[in-house]
Amino acid sequence: DFLIAHKILHIDEMVSIEHDDIGYRRAEFNKPFKSVSIVNEMSTAALRSLCADQKFNACPWFTWLDYDGTFDETAAEDLRLTVESAPTNTALVMTFNADPRRYGKPKDRPERLRSVFGEIVPDRLSKEDCEGDKLSTLLAQFAINSMKSAAASVRRPGGFIPCFRIVYRD
Repeated sequence: DFLIAHKILHIDEMVSIEHDDIGYRRAEFNKPFKSVSIVNEMSTAALRSLCADQKFNACPWFTWLDYDGTFDETAAEDLRLTVESAPTNTALVMTFNADPRRYGKPKDRPERLRSVFGEIVPDRLSKEDCEGDKLSTLLAQFAINSMKSAAASVRRPGGFIPCFRIVYRD
């Protein structure tokens, strides 16, 4: 990923956030350039530090929040923090696992989604709305709505403009 970002997008300064020690050591070992910094801490803490660092606020970011797990409270907080605090003209890509089996039983999913996304989730959301492939579409829409809401809450110049949404299976 770093090689492609460097060669094709001409991005020199890169930061990888790795929260577990094994991932951190692997990333340190495999980093292709000295300009890649590997941070070993939880994503929310690392993002707070990056947002507060004047060095990183001098130009727009290309941010990829990549979660192997479900869209949970941590992912929601990272998303909010990035939209509210990253420099103007930042591009944000987010990937997460939308496999319905990871979000509990269908009857419990509406409440689970409310605990993650808050008031963005409509009161009328039913378990049928959260079944099968419908769930991935719902999660993507709630994530987009969360980004729009976060941008509006801080009156971000230009707001948040979604470019694309892709649902895929590995």
